[in-house]
Amino acid sequence: MFIRTCKLLNYKNLSLELGLVKNFNVIVAPNATGKTNFLEAVNYVATGKSFRGLADELVLPVKGNCQFASVELTLQEHLDTHTDSIPTLVKFVISSTGIKSLYLNEKKTTAAKINSVFASLVYAPESMDLVTGGPARRREFIDMAVARLSQVGKLALKEYKSVLTRKNVLLKSYNHSASRSDFFRQLEFWNQKLLANAKILNQERLELLAALLPIAESMASQIFHLDLPKLNFAVNAEVNINQDLQNWSGKLTQVFQQKLTENSHKEALVGRSLYGPHKDGYEFTLQALNIRDFGSRGQQRLCSLILHLSLLKLLEDHKLTQPVLLLDDTLSELDPEHRLKTLTFLQTLTTGGNAIQMIMTSADKADFAGFSLEFATELKL
Repeated sequence: MFIRTCKLLNYKNLSLELGLVKNFNVIVAPNATGKTNFLEAVNYVATGKSFRGLADELVLPVKGNCQFASVELTLQEHLDTHTDSIPTLVKFVISSTGIKSLYLNEKKTTAAKINSVFASLVYAPESMDLVTGGPARRREFIDMAVARLSQVGKLALKEYKSVLTRKNVLLKSYNHSASRSDFFRQLEFWNQKLLANAKILNQERLELLAALLPIAESMASQIFHLDLPKLNFAVNAEVNINQDLQNWSGKLTQVFQQKLTENSHKEALVGRSLYGPHKDGYEFTLQALNIRDFGSRGQQRLCSLILHLSLLKLLEDHKLTQPVLLLDDTLSELDPEHRLKTLTFLQTLTTGGNAIQMIMTSADKADFAGFSLEFATELKL
C-alpha cells in the first residue's frame, strides 16, 4: 500500500493535509518546523507509538485546549492516477486523556489489522543506536524483524513476554509467600514455560540474523563500494563462525536452563527474572571485533543504515507488506560521496516492479547536491 494523502489534526505543531503523488518524497525545511513530527505521525498509524520513545501525551499541542489529535492516511495499492483501486482509510486518534484508537475504513480496529495493510520502517539519527547503543536496542530491532517475518516467532515472542510478566509477579511475592515449597513449585512451572518459548525465540533470532547479514554485506559492497569483511554477529560474547544454528540455539537454551536451576533462590531474593532471551547480549562484529567498541564513526553509521535497508530487502524477499520508508535527517552526517551513493540507491528502491514509497527529511537542500530531484515530490509543511 502507498500513501496517497496524509491529514494531520492537532498533532503537536502540525495541522495539515498533504498529497503524495510519487514514491520518492522529500521534505526540506529548517529545523523546528515539524519534519520529524510529520514522520512520527505517519509511524504512529503503523505502530501506535513514537519512534523517539516519547510519551503519548506529548502528541497533543503544548498550547491550546485540544481534545484530541489525529493522523489519517488514505492508502492505495498503486499511485497511478488512472487506477481504479478503492482507497483504504487508516486513522490514529489519541484523546487528551491518553486513550488511543485505530480505525480501518471508519471502523474501530486493532494494530494487527492495520499492520496487515500498512507498515513503516524508520531510520532516524537515533537509529545508529542499533550499533552503538546497548544490547536492548539490538534485541528490539531483531525481535521487530522476527515478528514481521515469522508468525511462529511472533507468537513465541508474545508468549515469552506474557510468561515473563507472570513469573516476575510471582518473584515479587517471595517475601510474602506462605509456603516456600509451593512458591518454588510455581516458579518451576513458569520456568518451564519460559524455556519452551525461549527455545523457539532463540532459533528465530539466529535464523533472522543468518539471513539478514549476508544481504547487508552484499548491499554495503553494491551501494557504497564498502568492504565489510566478515560482517557477523555475537551472542553473549560468542561470535558466530559458520556455526550450526540449530546446535547454537540449543546451547543458548541449555545455558538458560542451567542458570534458572542454579539461581532460583537468587531470582526470588531480587524479585525479578535475571536470565533468558530478554537479557541476551547481541552485538554486530567486523572481523570478529565488536563494531560498537572498535568500529569508526563512519562504519557505525553506515552499518546501521545498511542493516535497516537490508531488512527492507528481506521483507520484499518474503513477499510481505512492504513498509513505507521514513528517513529522518539521514544525509546530514554523511560525506558528499556517501550522500550521493545513498540517494542513488534509494532512487532504485522507489522505481520498478517492487518499488516502495519513501519520505525523506532534510534541513538543507545542499544535502542533495549533485542529485536530481526531478522525479521526487517536494512536500511543504
